[in-house]
Amino acid sequence: MKIKQIILSLALLLSVSSATFGQNNDLMIYGYFQNTFNRLTVNLNDHLDWDQNSFIMQQMNIFFSKNFGPQLTSFVNLEFTNSFSSSSNIGNFKVEEAWLKYSPYNSLNIKGGTLIPSFNAMNEIKNRTVLLPYIYRPMVYETVFSSQFSNEDFVPTTAGLQIYGNMAVSSDLRFNYAAYIGNLSSENLLTNEGGLAIANDTSKFKLFGGRLGFEYENLAIGISGTSDRKTLNDFKIPSVARYRFGAYLNYAVAGFELEAEYIKVTHKLNAGRRSQLAAAASAAFAEFLAGGDYVSVPTAFDKKYYHVNLLYNITNQFFAYGGYDFLTTEDNIFSMGGLNQYTVGGGYRVTDAIVLKAQYLNQKSTIFGSNVDRKDYLAAASIYF
Repeated sequence: MKIKQIILSLALLLSVSSATFGQNNDLMIYGYFQNTFNRLTVNLNDHLDWDQNSFIMQQMNIFFSKNFGPQLTSFVNLEFTNSFSSSSNIGNFKVEEAWLKYSPYNSLNIKGGTLIPSFNAMNEIKNRTVLLPYIYRPMVYETVFSSQFSNEDFVPTTAGLQIYGNMAVSSDLRFNYAAYIGNLSSENLLTNEGGLAIANDTSKFKLFGGRLGFEYENLAIGISGTSDRKTLNDFKIPSVARYRFGAYLNYAVAGFELEAEYIKVTHKLNAGRRSQLAAAASAAFAEFLAGGDYVSVPTAFDKKYYHVNLLYNITNQFFAYGGYDFLTTEDNIFSMGGLNQYTVGGGYRVTDAIVLKAQYLNQKSTIFGSNVDRKDYLAAASIYF
């Protein structure tokens, strides 16, 4: 029933907004979507284990924006991913953003509501598919890989209040900053079956984060950081402190565009917590030896991620790129031994609103001693409307 109510409400919102759009030019309705064809193969120890072809609606975002004056703006972002269908239990739908912004100066903006916080260079623009050259984005930002690892483990996905701005240091140099606060990751929120206060953060702790950056001509560099806590309820252990550190670099020259990011996630585990995790891991292994199901219990949770990509604009319409990602974790079987990703791709900008893309992606990892080799052959159309 709740799903039907959501869909009916969305349909009503679209119809009312469309009518309002004809009467008030301040209301803007627009969005992006990306439809993708993928041939996926997975080789396990050099033997073909998976081979499939599929069309998917990889991502669609519908935006509503309204100005209430020169200093006040509201914005709503509805996101549909991976061929969302409630009846078939496929994909996801989410109100990704819904905020009000007060902007008295370029150096001071205050945004409150549900928002994507500033972290490195990619986080806030990851769903603007027409603006990105990729079909599958850098690993920690790509929703297709959500079954392998959680994006929230690497980057903050939601905040409730952010203060940010930029200012000129000189004629060529600009400084930008952001500071924000929000709930912990979604695993701490009460679900529809969780009690009276649905969607409330069950933890007394909060997410704190920020970003500092500089822009000099065609160069942008900066650092990011967050402090929050990771829930370990699955292991009957209270939450532990988690810290994310990020750095980024973007540089453009002579038609080339270089993009690089680094993310490190550390967790504060004292001796008592480590002993509890070790005991839980030993108990799980003993149960497995006795004939029970295997349950992986990590004894550490730290993570590292590297991304680099070089794009060349062959003409104003054609572009090509190549990139490399590396991800390693201490608590995920897909990447404990390191996950390497190599990609090459290109595209054609039909217009400013339509981009045709092609991409080849190869992931290599080791899981329980087996070599896993994943290949994706992708084609997509990314549309702004």
